[in-house]
Amino acid sequence: MAPADAISWSAARRVADRVLPREHFSQSYLREGVDAELVDVTRQAEGIAESVTGLIAPSRADVLPVSRHQWVAVNIASARRLLSPLSDAMSRRRRSAASAVGSVVSGSEVGAVLGWMSGRVLGQYDPLLHPESMDRQDVLYYVVPNVLEMEKRYAFPPRQFRLWVAVHECTHRLQFWSAPWVGPHLRATIGMLIDSFSAEPRALSDMAKNVADGLRDRDGRRGGVATLALSPEQRKIVDDLAGMMALFEGHAEVAMSRIDPSIAPDIERFHRVVRERRRQRGAAGALQRLLGIDAKLRQYADGERFVRAVDAAGGTSLLNEVWSGPSMLPSLQEVREPERWLQRARGSSV
Repeated sequence: MAPADAISWSAARRVADRVLPREHFSQSYLREGVDAELVDVTRQAEGIAESVTGLIAPSRADVLPVSRHQWVAVNIASARRLLSPLSDAMSRRRRSAASAVGSVVSGSEVGAVLGWMSGRVLGQYDPLLHPESMDRQDVLYYVVPNVLEMEKRYAFPPRQFRLWVAVHECTHRLQFWSAPWVGPHLRATIGMLIDSFSAEPRALSDMAKNVADGLRDRDGRRGGVATLALSPEQRKIVDDLAGMMALFEGHAEVAMSRIDPSIAPDIERFHRVVRERRRQRGAAGALQRLLGIDAKLRQYADGERFVRAVDAAGGTSLLNEVWSGPSMLPSLQEVREPERWLQRARGSSV
């Protein structure tokens, strides 16, 4: 029997296509001219992001407005490249019919998550994580149906809102381009986690045994099912990644808040509405907690508090020390307690 991939990506695509929400404005007059304006606001946002962060990119970004289906396809391709070492290792070990079933189940879970998220993501920067496929990277994606639906539902001024979203994504791009070590370091950290799973073929199956524990996780601090059944070494890597992601997201959130109000007078309303949208209630909130998406959303708040605390203590020059090298990245504990990082940063500058 031919070995099955650890994740059936065809199953992921099929399930995502069934789950993703219907696009209400794809044929509407509201769709006209959106692509050109997204390119235009991105050029404006690049300048704003550089001004408020003090970081510089050597070139302009490629801009790609996409549908929900296209966003899912992009993320499946990215995940497949990133997880290929794990998939290869698992495929060599698993050759039974049961492994093929497990592959489809895993793919279906991935597809369900991506399909659900496709109705919520506004923009995304695809960072330089795959050196073998540079032509598919350094792209700013905008999920047009979601942008249009937010504008329509909340009566947001379209250009202001699109600029606000674009500044967030342009800030992410600056994080990777102004500090060229960030991409390789993030890739190496993710690689360490993947290698740890590859070396422990029972790790993923063991995770399933702890799903019940995850469902009883009432306080939501564990990060959902995705962080269960980790060894201490794996949890340390996950915490390192969480610290990085909190920094990335918090930094971008603060940059958005510093757009000149004369350019975008409604930014406070955008912040208020989007933050409330993230605080899901009911079934959607339960799904977020189960999948670990609530942990991702906490990164925005934790990271923003860290960035504001450091900026208040020493301004942009001190904050940008985090981009000077891997040793200056905050740990997850330091993100949650910024004074710990500030003490370390002050000690390193003596």
